[in-house]
Amino acid sequence: MTEQLIKKKSQEVALIPEMVKRAKIVSGESNGIFIPFIPLLKINNKKKITETIIEGKSKKVEISPEEGFLLTTKNKETKEYEEKFYSKELSGVILKARYQIRSKFKVEPAYFSNEFDSWNEIVKVYNRSNREVIMEGSYSELKEAFKIAEKDSRGRNKKSFELFLVLYLDLDNEIFRFKSKMSSYNNWFDYKNLFGENDTYVAYKTNFKLTWIEEGQIGFWYVIFEKGEMVDLETELNLQSQLQAALNLTSIIKEKKSYTLPESQGEIIDDESTINVDKESKEEQINIDMIPF
Repeated sequence: MTEQLIKKKSQEVALIPEMVKRAKIVSGESNGIFIPFIPLLKINNKKKITETIIEGKSKKVEISPEEGFLLTTKNKETKEYEEKFYSKELSGVILKARYQIRSKFKVEPAYFSNEFDSWNEIVKVYNRSNREVIMEGSYSELKEAFKIAEKDSRGRNKKSFELFLVLYLDLDNEIFRFKSKMSSYNNWFDYKNLFGENDTYVAYKTNFKLTWIEEGQIGFWYVIFEKGEMVDLETELNLQSQLQAALNLTSIIKEKKSYTLPESQGEIIDDESTINVDKESKEEQINIDMIPF
């Protein structure tokens, strides 16, 4: 009996508190909210303002953003989000591709959707201020519901939202997210179509190549996806399983709580778009409807 008690006590001590918390939420033992935050990568399009002396006068000068990627993490102690420069280059294995919509600058009420995997999936759209569901439907239905009178170059109605690509990456056996606004410069759809029925981008590293472009007085970085070296697919399958388990857990919690949790508690953060400006004109210039239906 004593040996059994010692063994039981040893097992209890070995339990990891974070795992216990996650298990209790799903099992119904706890009403607490726990959604793991996956570190978020994005293109650095943050311009800097500095003062310099021109012809004897001090003037503010805008400096173009440094080539590279920014990383947002969540401080475990303060629970605050922290952003820093991550690297000039990025190369990793894409484990999963998802999409998300978010209302454009100055649209009222502001709204966003949950992440979704396919164009036929029923997507929930939430009011950003109170988290109430304002729309459910497939992507084509969302386009119709949120269309505006203004036309694009092809004569189609523009939308009041932006489409974002969300890639879950394996970077040295750690899972990160990369989020980027879809635009005419983004080659994501062409890249994913490179892999036929008997191939997958999960079996290779993907290189995220940054390119600088200027349109009038506006300049910004955008990413081009390139196929890299082959990796061990079995290893990536194991990471995929871990990722899917985390996404399933997140989905369960959000549905259980009717998505009323504040932004600071979860993985939805008000991260800036790929093109970091406060001008409606620029957003209109670089965004087109990339979905072929």
